[in-house]
Amino acid sequence: MPFIVLHTAAGTELDTPLLDLNYGLPNLQLKFEIPIRIERTDQAHTAGFGDPLVGVKWRFSSNEKSGLQVGAYPQIQLPVGDHRRGLGEGHAAYLLPLVIQKSWEQWTGYAEIGHWWHTAAEGRSAWFAGAALQRDLTQRISFGAELFGNTPQ
Repeated sequence: MPFIVLHTAAGTELDTPLLDLNYGLPNLQLKFEIPIRIERTDQAHTAGFGDPLVGVKWRFSSNEKSGLQVGAYPQIQLPVGDHRRGLGEGHAAYLLPLVIQKSWEQWTGYAEIGHWWHTAAEGRSAWFAGAALQRDLTQRISFGAELFGNTPQ
């Protein structure tokens, strides 16, 4: 696997590709993800694991006739990254989105709205929303586009 070098300005942070594990059960999906974080200051670069995110996606409504599904996806960001080195927040954060999916023919539409609650003293809680549209080209290949936004943090 090639190594990619990313250059950032002094005093910035960057989350590189993360480890994202998911396990599906009927009407449930378990999630664990952990980023590799890079923090750059004028003096040094620091890299290591950031705060992991764990969650459970719960589909509480599914109508096969209409193709509509509704669920919630509560998650918690665990404060285990090294905060002193800029690799973690130092406090837990909580995420609660509501997710909706509608499927018809080869198309699937997704929408979500939710809120991040940050417990750090500087507080960076925010609302967010997103929508995506995906089309199956074959049984193994899909093409899609997503729009996402959030309130200022």
